[in-house]
Amino acid sequence: MKLLKRTGIFFAILVLVYLVLMFVIPPSSFQVQVTVNRPPAVAWKVFNDETRMGEWLIGFQSMDLIAGEKGAVGSRYRMVFIDEGETIEMEEEMLTVVPEKEFSFVLRNDFIEAEVMIRLEAADAGTLITSDNKVTGVGLIAPLMPLLVGSMQERQIEQYQLLKGIIEAEPQGAAEGK
Repeated sequence: MKLLKRTGIFFAILVLVYLVLMFVIPPSSFQVQVTVNRPPAVAWKVFNDETRMGEWLIGFQSMDLIAGEKGAVGSRYRMVFIDEGETIEMEEEMLTVVPEKEFSFVLRNDFIEAEVMIRLEAADAGTLITSDNKVTGVGLIAPLMPLLVGSMQERQIEQYQLLKGIIEAEPQGAAEGK
């Protein structure tokens, strides 16, 4: 009986610690950068071309405007991804948009909220694309978020390498027809 009582107390403490961690774990942050051999106008055009997102956003299926004006601050989108056979729906809300320079958004669903700032800066070799990410787990996933951030960063690095190839395949003057 003592063993059962001690086991119950142990699990109660574990549950309590887990619940406390849900509220005290700070957001996790990471940054990804890639330099592309094209000017910012070309990089911006490809980055924001919804018809090409499936070529570099792994698992991307669709992006639908659900509120606001396309590409404007305050607009909201429903994004659908497939990851390991599971459908994942996210809502994206645009926070800032400065064409050919930067944009930011919040991406969220029932498990995660990510604040993302993308900057495009002219560089000697073309354009430096920088993505600053602040990720917070929601609900029961919150205490696990620090363990997941590394794989999220690796996925974004892989995606940005794909994006780099697509951007660099564009002709130098490709953005002129915006």
